[in-house]
Amino acid sequence: MAASRLVLSLLVAALLLHVATTLKVGAFNIKAFGDTKMSNQTVANIIVSILSEYDIILVQEVRDADLSAVNNLMDQLNSAGGHPYSFLASIPLGRTSYKEQYLFIYRSDMVSVLGSYYYDDGCEACGTDTFSREPFIVKFSSPTTQVQEFVLVPLHSEPSHAAQEIDALYDVYNDVINKWGTNDIILLGDFNADCSYVTSSQWPSIRLRSLSACEWLIPDSADTTVADTTDCAYDRIVACGTALRRDVEPGSATVNNFEKKFHLQIKDDFGRTYMFFPLPQIQNSVPSSSPISASLRPTISPGRMGTVTLGLSLLAVALLCPATATLRIGAFNIQAFGDTKMSNKEVAEIIINVLLRYDVVLVQEVRDSDLSAVTELMEQLNSASTSSYDYEISGPLGRENYKEMYLFIYRTDVVSVVDTYQYEDPQDVFSREPFILRVSVPSTKVKEFVLVPLHSAPHDAVAEIDALYDVYLAIINKWGTDNMMFLGDFNADCSYVQPSDWSSIRLRTSDVFKWLIPDSADTTVGKSDCAYDRIVVCGNKLRRSIVSNSAGIYNFQRAFQLDQEEALAVSDHYPVEVKLAA
Repeated sequence: MAASRLVLSLLVAALLLHVATTLKVGAFNIKAFGDTKMSNQTVANIIVSILSEYDIILVQEVRDADLSAVNNLMDQLNSAGGHPYSFLASIPLGRTSYKEQYLFIYRSDMVSVLGSYYYDDGCEACGTDTFSREPFIVKFSSPTTQVQEFVLVPLHSEPSHAAQEIDALYDVYNDVINKWGTNDIILLGDFNADCSYVTSSQWPSIRLRSLSACEWLIPDSADTTVADTTDCAYDRIVACGTALRRDVEPGSATVNNFEKKFHLQIKDDFGRTYMFFPLPQIQNSVPSSSPISASLRPTISPGRMGTVTLGLSLLAVALLCPATATLRIGAFNIQAFGDTKMSNKEVAEIIINVLLRYDVVLVQEVRDSDLSAVTELMEQLNSASTSSYDYEISGPLGRENYKEMYLFIYRTDVVSVVDTYQYEDPQDVFSREPFILRVSVPSTKVKEFVLVPLHSAPHDAVAEIDALYDVYLAIINKWGTDNMMFLGDFNADCSYVQPSDWSSIRLRTSDVFKWLIPDSADTTVGKSDCAYDRIVVCGNKLRRSIVSNSAGIYNFQRAFQLDQEEALAVSDHYPVEVKLAA
């Protein structure tokens, strides 16, 4: 493996009314990070000190399949400072029994995760895959920066295949553009991009190097290694996209020697490199320990300082009312959710990671009358996140012995429950009548709206979906609002609801309602291709709050690289989701 690294760092400062502001993004290859590292408190303290300087940081060489060391790290990181941190970790990646994880740690009060996926680089079992550890790609929202959305692509290359893997990042770059429609991308990590692993004769054949849309910020002449016997620029940052690149001043990337900073007499204890790529944000604190600095073009030109009094007043308002990211709402039918599901550690971890995507999520098929599984779920969810989650749950619902519950889980820092209402269903149309939530979300345009869940009985799906129109009228009569979201496993496709049935379903024929998940969608995990799960909205305020093209299906099988059997152990449905604008 490549020698241990120093710190690559890039600090870009923006001038906004005399306030220096940065968003610091880093990558730290902490050699063989796991329980052994965290059990050495001296080492752990220095790691925490380094990580606490960053707003987003990629950690590499994580060898911690059960996330025990990661959870310990997060506990210490959140205890050490005044900022809340969350994380997103990949599954263990590698062709052999030796595997590593990519770990993104980020300040949840500044940025949010918009999406993530694993780059599909071919058939590993067939020997046709490109990457030893394929990139786990994350799209971030940063509302207070000039570049408000950008993508991070990590790579820790296999040293003996470094040139091939770095070249293949060109394909990853194009894949991100095709998937998310943006080329504001930062590729970063331990590329092993120098010395014997990538020689000068190989650079002309590496497409990412010659791509005009991207700029290599760490030069070949840099030394990112700790050892005195090496002088290699293994670790790199590559910035792509016009919007992202124009905020970076040339020459502002350099190496930051953390060994010198902490007066360490070590060579290999920490491993690799960390680096950061800051973007401008509204914040009045720049760490004084940053070893270098550079500047972005000022937001306000020097000739406009006459506006500073008004500007400072506006800034004060902005600081009192910070910008908020979008609100993501989901509905997930977790097939037969209960103690059996939660007792399977691998399944439970995937469920937790899926639910962490959401600010509000409806869970269906809950079969847990004593709430033991729900209690365990909430404990794990709150342990895994710096945000606090709470829940509302219905009683067991069903006509016969088989009963299910509706479970709403929500982030208490962004959502509050105003009221709940169990629909009475006087005609007994519903097998599991809706348990309705009225929620307040001050950070969104709509401010307050109603969530109406439905898991229909498959063979009564047409009648139950149609009867949601009566629920709509009942809510207007009860609460005087038409801002509603109907969501859940409607069983609204294939043999249960056929094309000829739609004309008799009032929720479908009325122009009042907008169906966000199309009939062509596939929300099922197995071999079927059916749009069973749906989201339907009504009310002018709520409809205007929907973020364009944000409704869709979250394919957790692809995201976690599960085979069909493993995915079906989680559920036979994918979650459906949508975002509301702040």
